[in-house]
Amino acid sequence: MSLPEPEKTTPSFEECLQRVQAVVEQLEAGNLSLEESLKIFAEGIEMVRQCQQHLQAAEEKIEILLPDSNDQLTRQPFKQLGGSEVGF
Repeated sequence: MSLPEPEKTTPSFEECLQRVQAVVEQLEAGNLSLEESLKIFAEGIEMVRQCQQHLQAAEEKIEILLPDSNDQLTRQPFKQLGGSEVGF
């Protein structure tokens, strides 16, 4: 009988970002073999994807107050307005 695998926890946005920065530094140093560089590059891409997921989740929680036709402030989801394309 085998032991159950421990649950993997998703790293926080900050942890993912720190790992991406470390990957970039390692790749820029140029001390890795091609195989090692490809492996660490793939890890960096995965961390970037996780950062994007964290940002998307945060974006979905944001509401923006905008004036309606009567100059009353109304809440609208950030996503509905085009996300980061909204100019402030």
